[in-house]
Amino acid sequence: MARFWKAGLIVAAALLATAGLVSIASASSGPNRTASSSKTKTIHVVQSNLGVDNPVDVGPEGGSVGDYNVINTPFLDPKSNQQVGLESGVCTSIEAPPGRLQCVTTASFPEGNITFQGAFLVEPPEPFVLAITGGTGAYRTAHGTVTFIFPPRGDELHVVFRVIL
Repeated sequence: MARFWKAGLIVAAALLATAGLVSIASASSGPNRTASSSKTKTIHVVQSNLGVDNPVDVGPEGGSVGDYNVINTPFLDPKSNQQVGLESGVCTSIEAPPGRLQCVTTASFPEGNITFQGAFLVEPPEPFVLAITGGTGAYRTAHGTVTFIFPPRGDELHVVFRVIL
């Protein structure tokens, strides 16, 4: 009888080990296959100060929660200073100024659009990261991040898209 239990335990352990290896193999083959078929594209642009940044005061006079800015600003190539895209969106104050803003934005490029959104602290002007939520055209499967970097002198806002396709 003891031999029967030992044999049963050995068979059960072998089955569990095999099932575990199959689970590990299938779990690792799924994400690895996706990771190897996806690629990351980095797009570095400068936000032009030639665009529209129209503040709308909807609450008490002066800055308050609910105020928003309508943005329509060219994206420029940092090397050539030529327009390569356009940022269009709305940023709403979600905290008493200077506080947090919630932005919903679209970056339009010749290859397609990239949508992104998120909340960030207005002051001090430190880099902030928003989430890429989707896209169209060449960016139809886009996800990733958009980082806004304030320069030390304050003359150009650098925007770096890390797009996972």
